[in-house]
Order: sequence, then structure tokens, then C-alpha cells
Amino acid sequence: MPTVATLVHGALANVVLGLLVTAAFLANGAAAASAILVGASCALVGLVFLGAALVAAQVMPTSRGANSLATWVLVGTFVLAGIGNALGTPSEDLTRLQSSWLTWLSPFGWAENTRAFDVDAWAPVALLAVASVALVAAALALQSRRDLGTAFVAERTGRPDARPSLRSNLALVTRLATPSIAGWVIGGVLVGALATALGAVADRVGGENAAIADVLEKLSGGEDMRTGLIVVFFIMLGVLAACAGVQTVIRARQDEVRGTAELV
Repeated sequence: MPTVATLVHGALANVVLGLLVTAAFLANGAAAASAILVGASCALVGLVFLGAALVAAQVMPTSRGANSLATWVLVGTFVLAGIGNALGTPSEDLTRLQSSWLTWLSPFGWAENTRAFDVDAWAPVALLAVASVALVAAALALQSRRDLGTAFVAERTGRPDARPSLRSNLALVTRLATPSIAGWVIGGVLVGALATALGAVADRVGGENAAIADVLEKLSGGEDMRTGLIVVFFIMLGVLAACAGVQTVIRARQDEVRGTAELV
């Protein structure tokens, strides 16, 4: 069964990832309990999103739609954890941050709140384990209730004839890629807005923590710390732009392999 095969493959990949992370920390002399906690958190975060992807595969009518839904779940929870951290309360010496309640709405936030190498809290790990099992169980239950080749979200039939604006290959590719590109653009705008909004925070943190100030100044090429923070975020923006381009090329390649491009 494809779903079970995907589950086994994904679970093994995440277990290997967790073991490698643990081994890397142990090789550098880290405390064993904390190293195991970090490795377990990494593995279980991956398993949670594996479960989310399996659910998306049952709900959406196409693999492309399932991939998009799973990606948006991942990106949305990542942004949610980032906002929760940004709204957190730093300690007086700025060496630790008490995240806001928003981080508890994201698997990334659960992993962060293990506070490895500090308090080593295992409760968030249990939460990750329960969520991953629940999502996998939901995916298997949904599969048992849908017909072969169907999905819970019906596929749109579309128009019988293409609009005049879709008469060229370039116009068709642009139309197909517009939703994903729009998503990446929205993500880029959010990253840029967050970078500029946190500029003042960087000045404050850097002024009270020499180590952070040194890192930000190196990244900015000797400029002020606010510029350093913006450089970090715009590196992330470049990564998002690259991901958008790669996704568009892969989509075109999929159409070519499946033969749908030949019809055009």
C-alpha cells in the first residue's frame, strides 16, 4: 500500500535524522540527556509533518495539491513559531527568551520549548509524539473511507475551452505557476516586514550582548547591527526566491514526464 510504504520510508528517514543529530552533539562533548532530547525533537517534528502530508494526500485530489497543502501547513506553523518568539519576553541578561503562547500552536514551538541543555523538558516531546500518531491514524482512517482514485476535495473540471489569453505556452506556464509564486511573494513580504520591524530590537539586544553584536556586525560587513539583522533576513528572502524558481522548473518537468506538456 503506497501510504504505508511512504509512512515507513518517512519514519525511517526521520529516525536516522534524529540519530545523526544526537551523534553530532555527543561527538562534540554535549550532555547525553540533552543530546538525546534534541535528536528526539528533530525526529518527531519531522514525523508530525509526515503525518500532515499523509492527511493532505488523502484530502486533495492531486499530488500537486497535496504537496501545496502540506507545504503551507509547514510554512504557516514555522511563521507562527517565529511570531511567538518575536513576541516573547527576554530575560534581564538577554541570554534566554520566554516565548509567547503562540509557540504552543506550532510543532516547531514545541521542539523549542524542550529547552534542551537548560531545563530538558520532555513534555513537549510527548506532545509531538501524540500529534504524529494522531495525524498518521487520521490519514489511515481517511484512506479507508475514500474510493480509489478519488479525494475528499473534488477536483475542478475547468472550462471546456481555454481563454484567448492562454494561447501561448508561456501564458499557460504563467497561469499554472501564478498561485505558487503568489504564495512565495507573500512569504517574502512577511520576511521583509519582519526584518525591518525587528531592526530596533537588534540595536537593543546587540547593545547589551557583545556576542550577538559581533555576529550581526560581521554579517553586515562592519555596518550597524540593524543592517546585520536585515542582511540575515534578506538571505532568507533569497532562499525563498530560489525555492520559487526550483518549484516552477520541477512543475514543468513533471508535466513533461507525464506527457501533459505534449498536448500543448
